[in-house]
Amino acid sequence: MYTPSKSTGIVALFCLLVSLLSIPIAQGQENFTITVGEDKVFTEFNFHETAPHNAEVVSNGNAASVYALASIPRFVNCASRVGCEGKEWENSSGDARIGISYTWDLKQFTMPEIASWPVKVTVDFTYQVEIKASAPVDGFVTGAAAAFISLFPDWPAFNPSLHSGYYEFLSDEDHLGQETKIERNATVSNLTTIQDLDSAGQGFIGVYLGVSADTRFLAPFANYARSAVTINSIKVEFLSRHFEILDGSDFSAGKEISNNPVKLVSGGLAVEGAVTDGVSRLLLRLPLDQLNEVTFSLEGGTGSPNEDGILRSIDGQEQGQSITVSTYNLNSQEYAFAVYQAPENFVRSGYDDDKLTSERKITLKIKSNRLPLFEFTQELRLVRPPLILIHGLWSGPEMWQDFSNSLKIKFPGLRILTADYSDTNASHLDVNTKVPYDYIMEARKQLKLEKIAMTQADILGHSMGGILGRIRAGGRMWTWAGGVEYKQDNNFEMGDINKLITLDSPHFGSFLDDFAIEYIEVLGIVNPEKRDSFLEDMRENGFPVDEGAIEDLMTTSPETIYMNSIPIDPSSHAIVGDAGVNFKVSITMLGSSGKLLEAVLESGVGTDVGPSDLVVSTKSQAGGLVAPTSSIFKHHHMAATGEEVVNKTIELLNAEPDSSLFNPGFPENKWPE
Repeated sequence: MYTPSKSTGIVALFCLLVSLLSIPIAQGQENFTITVGEDKVFTEFNFHETAPHNAEVVSNGNAASVYALASIPRFVNCASRVGCEGKEWENSSGDARIGISYTWDLKQFTMPEIASWPVKVTVDFTYQVEIKASAPVDGFVTGAAAAFISLFPDWPAFNPSLHSGYYEFLSDEDHLGQETKIERNATVSNLTTIQDLDSAGQGFIGVYLGVSADTRFLAPFANYARSAVTINSIKVEFLSRHFEILDGSDFSAGKEISNNPVKLVSGGLAVEGAVTDGVSRLLLRLPLDQLNEVTFSLEGGTGSPNEDGILRSIDGQEQGQSITVSTYNLNSQEYAFAVYQAPENFVRSGYDDDKLTSERKITLKIKSNRLPLFEFTQELRLVRPPLILIHGLWSGPEMWQDFSNSLKIKFPGLRILTADYSDTNASHLDVNTKVPYDYIMEARKQLKLEKIAMTQADILGHSMGGILGRIRAGGRMWTWAGGVEYKQDNNFEMGDINKLITLDSPHFGSFLDDFAIEYIEVLGIVNPEKRDSFLEDMRENGFPVDEGAIEDLMTTSPETIYMNSIPIDPSSHAIVGDAGVNFKVSITMLGSSGKLLEAVLESGVGTDVGPSDLVVSTKSQAGGLVAPTSSIFKHHHMAATGEEVVNKTIELLNAEPDSSLFNPGFPENKWPE
């Protein structure tokens, strides 16, 4: 049995295309105009060209398709194969192109002056590639279909290794005997030059389709190949050659990006924007062929650094919405550098739509002031800081499920990460001090995959989760126990928390923990056997009280006292819960904590402590903050994520970090009277 080689389908299709070059049928079209230096988006397409051969080919509007069917082998000459004498293969094939044809408006330039200017072409389209190539008993069939971007005015030779716009090819080599279909949405970008897009002052950009279906030798087979495409848009952008936007944390040196140009000429992660945390920085790097002065400016914004961000020269001498820098000569190459620092406010004044989204854009304009003259723009993506949800004692990520779903419905696009340290959720605080940092780093990793530079995240922590966030912002507090320095080079010595929101957190400790430890100590004296039984019972039910967290969260613990002595600086807000009932009659409301409270109350240890969420007093939850930097709602500790808290969280995420809703950290040594 004859088995085609890996290259057979490609060769067959290539030969087919060559044979078709002499018979394209182009519909009448009038050229569009592309003006040098002016970005343009096309949503209508004036170029439709077909080479049907013996296939069904259509190219019209914004869609094109080619369908080829081969099923009847014919008798001619193939004497080189035994049993094939007098037989030939049946072929059905066709090609189509759809896109834009254009002429150039060169403005004041000549083509030689601008031939090397870089151009970014982005084609957004939906396509299908489909084949069926049956496996014969003795013989050969092949089916091949292709869809790929074409940037050239002539019909292309099908060579994926040489064609920058190649996107998809499907042949029978990998799919023999199957009916195989690919359907995808694609956005394909190509960085090319004006020279490569030009042919005597005109050119073509679009999608090329080619198909071939063959049968050979003995029995008839219904082999077919199909390609279809619908183009949504073609965007042409003029970019200065090799202009780069890079994550500034890769070049950090203390509180700023390094001012040593030698360290800036290579490396760095390419990104498209930054998180609006007021800290993240982008390095703008532009290699040029000769000495120049380059102006970087922000356009399309409000003019406020807090809402648009700010530009700086690497030496710090220039800063503002527009700066002009001279190039540096390094290794016989000129470089222009600038630093962009992200704004601290995502929501702009007067832009209510910003409150309902999680990403917006600002335009960066780059212009040379000496020959060779160039000018182009680049959009920067501005993204809200991600929100990290941290659960508390005896809890897990599932506590946030309804809250998170509600938040996403009301706040589409918000990037939310839910921490999970449920395996150690009753352990000493020092066991879990790295939890916030680990999830901030995970958020940074995820945003890098989205090509977004991120330094800081927002944290919302319930109960002990809020305390872990506060500990993270406390710098050196628990570094001896495996924690990580809060202010480092990779966050420009500004820390990695943007907003810290605590929910029912025991900043001054929990009275229930005090009662629990007293109860356990009393039992240990009067009835050790009952104490051991109680501890075992709590552990078996998933509420261990002897692993450390209960002790650390007492109102008089060294950890609570030390935490309140350390200054922190993230914009902070405390959400407080008040159950509105006497905690002595509230056992059934507490769920997991109820069993502990019941035992404590039966012992007569506990006394009334005033307003609370039944676990933590309202004063302790506030941590020294007062309205409007704290807010109070009617709920108990185990039901703290209701709709009112969702709405408050949205308000806080939309607010400016330095607004009246936030305090710069929690007060030091601010104990309740």
